Amino acid sequence: RGGADRWHELILVLDPGEVGVPPWRRLPPVFPEPPGALAERLMRWRGPLEDTPPEPAPDLPSRLYEEAAAGRPCPGCTPLPQRPGWLKAAPLASPLMGLALVHLHLAHPAGAIGGPPLWLLGGMLLTVPALWVLGAWRRLRPRRGLALLLHPGALMLRLRSGVLTVPWSTVRRCHVVQRLAWSVPLGAHRRRTLVVERKDEPALHYEEAWLGAPAEAVASLCEAYRRGRVSRARARSSAARASS
Repeated sequence: RGGADRWHELILVLDPGEVGVPPWRRLPPVFPEPPGALAERLMRWRGPLEDTPPEPAPDLPSRLYEEAAAGRPCPGCTPLPQRPGWLKAAPLASPLMGLALVHLHLAHPAGAIGGPPLWLLGGMLLTVPALWVLGAWRRLRPRRGLALLLHPGALMLRLRSGVLTVPWSTVRRCHVVQRLAWSVPLGAHRRRTLVVERKDEPALHYEEAWLGAPAEAVASLCEAYRRGRVSRARARSSAARASS
């Protein structure tokens, strides 16, 4: 990440493995090579990867999702836990202004700078983020603690209406778009969004703050699933070798 003259963050994406361990690693900036050269060296060391048709979509996505949310994902599945990073997207400017007004009122004699109307204004400013958090809670509650579930046959997202299943065979590509944004906790920053382009349906957009994981890492994982590089049979064989 970053411009050509700045340090880039490198993320190494691994095959899905142990449950609860994210299949990516952030590489620390301790290597003598520039990030671009290091990334190229890692790709040459890895070698070419073979693409195969993805597996069919699961027959019982709701049951698979519930089992993954309970900590029992199917072989080859990658559950992405929901992280508290979504709180960074909260509208914090209005509550800070409300707290400043309340502090200003308490620091002066009663009635000197507005009295009850000022308290009412401060309460209204604090109501905005409270309503936002309530709406976010209603949005996140049906997900059972997961942001996404990646299955060898489909991408799964749980909504209030049920589990949305997107077969990999219907996905054109997965990539990340970014734009400049500003927020109170982060200041000026680049807001990243995972985009899942579908062949015959509108694209799905998932902001990184709600994703709970680096958007680039998730996009790479989605591409690996779409290209058939992750399968249940391969996951079973890897688990058998690890147990032996």
